[in-house]
Amino acid sequence: MRFSVTSLPPTKNPPTKEPLLLLLKQARAYGIGVIVATQNPADIDYKGLSNTGIWFLGRLQTKQDVERVIDGLVKAGAPTDKGDLRRLLTGLEKRVFLLNSIYREELQLFKSRWALSFLKGPLTKEEISRLMEGRKGEESPSISRPLPKGEEGRRRSKPLLSPEIEENFEITDPSANPIEFEPYIYSRASLYYYNGARGIEKRIEVCRELPANGELDLSQMEESECRSFHSQPPEGALYGDLNEKIELSKNLKWLEREWREALYKRERLTLYRVEKLRLYSREGEGYEDFRDRVLSLLEERRSREIERVQERFSKKIERLRKRIENYLERLEKEEQEVQMEVADTLVSIGEAIFGSLLGDSKRRSKGSLLSKAKRAYREYQDLSEIKEKIEEVEKEIAQLQEELHRKIEEIRRRYSLDNYPITPYYIKPRKRDIEVKLSLLWRQRDPLPGEIDNG
Repeated sequence: MRFSVTSLPPTKNPPTKEPLLLLLKQARAYGIGVIVATQNPADIDYKGLSNTGIWFLGRLQTKQDVERVIDGLVKAGAPTDKGDLRRLLTGLEKRVFLLNSIYREELQLFKSRWALSFLKGPLTKEEISRLMEGRKGEESPSISRPLPKGEEGRRRSKPLLSPEIEENFEITDPSANPIEFEPYIYSRASLYYYNGARGIEKRIEVCRELPANGELDLSQMEESECRSFHSQPPEGALYGDLNEKIELSKNLKWLEREWREALYKRERLTLYRVEKLRLYSREGEGYEDFRDRVLSLLEERRSREIERVQERFSKKIERLRKRIENYLERLEKEEQEVQMEVADTLVSIGEAIFGSLLGDSKRRSKGSLLSKAKRAYREYQDLSEIKEKIEEVEKEIAQLQEELHRKIEEIRRRYSLDNYPITPYYIKPRKRDIEVKLSLLWRQRDPLPGEIDNG
């Protein structure tokens, strides 16, 4: 959209303003994009700026334009200080632009390419015919040349690539003649995991590789050992077919962007936790170590609770045992009194019988003898009652011991590891801290079994 000054002014309301604002707000949902171009951002309504997803900003001269753009960037969530933005916008060089996109986490500077060409331009059919006159029917030597036997599908020389693509060589058998290479994409990435709440801060280096002789499916990246390679190729080596897109690329940054996004989505730092205990594994603590720590904590809590229960029941049982001791003391005393009463009663009965035989007038009356016998019987009954009480207290002690045993078993079951499941949870790498370096790795091809036998 041109003439945005007259179409989207900040104060006036021309007929074009409302529909254009509506397009900026809702057109994306229907697959329609809007491009707004202006040399004076201050002349555009702020609602239009705030609904713009991608900004290309060149050097701004006036203070009003700079402030309007800075306010729009801050409201759009640009992660930069206002002072830095102000210095950046006023100090941009020619053909250098600042990119702010809702699809990128950070602002980015880029330089437009030199677009002026001194070439004539596209050739006409007549000009092409004149250039090709006398060359029709000729065949390219590189196409007609037959390859040596056993080398079909393999090149004699390394493909010529852009100097911005790093190439490395892995040679496993230097004595092979010739050395044959297969192309791989080799990735060395650094992932940074951070979780302040759990005290996790860890950087991990991961290496992956992918065959580069066919379609590039990043989901097929395989784990690889992080290692160093040769930077110079050997003489006389043969090279396998390379993916055409890589061969024609200026660099591998496009693939690095895709792989960085894939790493963010698929890589995870696996940690463990027990929700009921609010216990979390530490950095570098594996499953087995965390499980041992959970078992140790459960054992500690189980022992502590069993001690508390045993202490409570021990006091109750101790009180009952003291009561039994008191009953035993009373029983011993009552038994002595019963023995004395029985002996006294027997002596009195013997004296009465003996006195009646001798005609003693002082013999005891029958009432006195009967009274002594009743008293001895009562003492005997007291003994029985004390023994019954002792039996009742002993039963109560046995019941407490059984209850204590049940309580201990319940505590042991309660603190079993089965009741505290260990579950994994995952931390994503911080996206802006993912560092990816891709290179083209020429790896020596292992000989096939038939080739070994023929050799």
